[in-house]
Amino acid sequence: MSRVLPFLVFLAIALSLIGGMHYYLWARLVRDPHLPPATARALTLLIVALGVSMPMAMIASRFFSAAAIRPAIWIAFIWMGMGFLLVAFFGIADAGRLLARPFVAADPSRRLFLARSLAAGVGGLVAGLTAAGMKSALGPTQVKELSISLRGLPPELAGFKLVQISDLHVGPLLRKDWLAHVVERVRELSPDLVAITGDLVDGSVHELREQVAPLATLRPPRGMYFVTGNHEYYSGVEDWYAHLPSLGVRPLRNERVEVAPGLELAGIEDPTGSPDLPRALAGRDVSRALVLLAHQPRQFAEAARHDGVRPCASSPRRRSRCSGCNRRRVSAGGGHESLESARPGARRRATSVRELIAPADRCDLCNREGALNPASVGWSRTPVVHANLSGRAGRKKRWHHFAFVDGRSMVAVTVADLDYLGLAAVWFLDLASGETVHRFAATPGALGVRLPEDLGDVRVALPGVRVDVRERDEATELTAAARGLAVEARFARVPETMNVVVPWDAGRFQYTSKQTGRAVTGSVTVRGRTRPLGGFAALDFGRGIWPWRTRWQWACAPGPIGLNLGGAWTDGTGCVENALFADGRVTPIAERLSFTRDSIRSPSVDLRLTPLHTRRLSVELGLVAARLRMDVVRFSGRVLDRAIDLVGWSEDLVARW
Repeated sequence: MSRVLPFLVFLAIALSLIGGMHYYLWARLVRDPHLPPATARALTLLIVALGVSMPMAMIASRFFSAAAIRPAIWIAFIWMGMGFLLVAFFGIADAGRLLARPFVAADPSRRLFLARSLAAGVGGLVAGLTAAGMKSALGPTQVKELSISLRGLPPELAGFKLVQISDLHVGPLLRKDWLAHVVERVRELSPDLVAITGDLVDGSVHELREQVAPLATLRPPRGMYFVTGNHEYYSGVEDWYAHLPSLGVRPLRNERVEVAPGLELAGIEDPTGSPDLPRALAGRDVSRALVLLAHQPRQFAEAARHDGVRPCASSPRRRSRCSGCNRRRVSAGGGHESLESARPGARRRATSVRELIAPADRCDLCNREGALNPASVGWSRTPVVHANLSGRAGRKKRWHHFAFVDGRSMVAVTVADLDYLGLAAVWFLDLASGETVHRFAATPGALGVRLPEDLGDVRVALPGVRVDVRERDEATELTAAARGLAVEARFARVPETMNVVVPWDAGRFQYTSKQTGRAVTGSVTVRGRTRPLGGFAALDFGRGIWPWRTRWQWACAPGPIGLNLGGAWTDGTGCVENALFADGRVTPIAERLSFTRDSIRSPSVDLRLTPLHTRRLSVELGLVAARLRMDVVRFSGRVLDRAIDLVGWSEDLVARW
């Protein structure tokens, strides 16, 4: 149930967009040209059928194997591409007609001729482009070879051959047989080393295990290596990291290996993840030849400006041959020794931002134009920033998330205003039995969901879920009610909280207040059974204008000694949200953390995470997608000078929203 309801909400949004797009295409291809009745009816039915095919294929893919519905998937994906091209070209033509209207006299016959010419011309152009694209994508793999000059390459490695494979997108459309042809073409090149630079798959390990099996037949003498693209993060990246070694493929997660005496290979994650070039280069001997693997070309452009590293062309070097492969061709790739992290500032393991102190530093989050107010950037021990979001329709995010754990259960209550969607959710977990209850409600346009700019009262009543938050002098009172689940809780205030403004750029930013270690009293009623609530809670209060592509790693453990730890979300901003809460005081941890599912580490943090329960959410609807894994975990280890043994949660989310 927890997966179906969010899926239906996003499906409603997607259907509105798809319906509007197809009405526009019908108007330009059928209505405006005044086609004969029989032709108009046939084209109308075809456009309706093609429009329905897109959401139906997505829904069917959740219940049937890709092999069973492959023809429907092919039709839906091809039409999706054609539809976007048609909308784009008709949009350009309509813009030109609008600009020309004041200078051209109205003439019905001329208008009809233009509409028919435009429909035929744009339709023919898009059909031709689609045919050419499919021929290129599915045709024989082509080879392009380049000779790359690489400084420091030993003479005995002259002629070293590297084959690069990128953007294969093995998934619903491109399957095992097609990949086998690519593998055979690569084998014919007799490579010394094979590098797979991301977007290998569009699906989970469970779905595609057999489809990627041909990779195991490649056995280059110097090995086969992999770095992530953005699509791996929508396909269960940790599962793929675990599976690829069974195919003879070694993932490079911000690390460096010696592939031959005098030649090193470094690989960094896609910006959707957590690229960390300084970690990959740590301890490097700059006299040795180095090849960098990364998914996005802009990562190489930024790499050329890395401190202390010059472009390859700046000094004498020896020649090596490198090749690369994407879904249409095998093409040359290059060796790079000019390297930098993919996100500005990511090479700093520690961060330092100013502390804002009330009341002197109290300020607005945004300026009059709705952009980030630079004076708000920093962190504070109490909320001092007024979240006056404005403009940027559809991009503003407002978030209230309460979660609390004791030795018996975990409860989470979320209310969110995403500008285009309002959400309310209540979730319960019995730690002993594993019983869960999840209730969720949504409203288009965030109707009925209005969250205050600062911490204050919240009242949301959506179909099936009601949440009421009241801020008192000494505590926060929360009531939540849904079918079979009711919560009444009181959260004591704490003297200090962790409040941070995260600045991605002037137009994208986030203000968050992490309030951890708030003592809880109250009760939760589950299917008629009432049990007391105790333990400690955390409030995650957020207001901001987020990037469309979002990733965060978040770990939180509320208790008398509490933790808030984050990764990916703040990379490249110079800010962190990491803090230890103890004795009513907040101690910031100004370091970037290394997150895995079972550990969190930095110079001051050494934690082991033991999962007690896992909750997964997956929504994929074309432009809108989200994958969340939340583990309820036991944290054990040390943070700063404190021994830690706490129960909390750890999240890894990748989304386009």
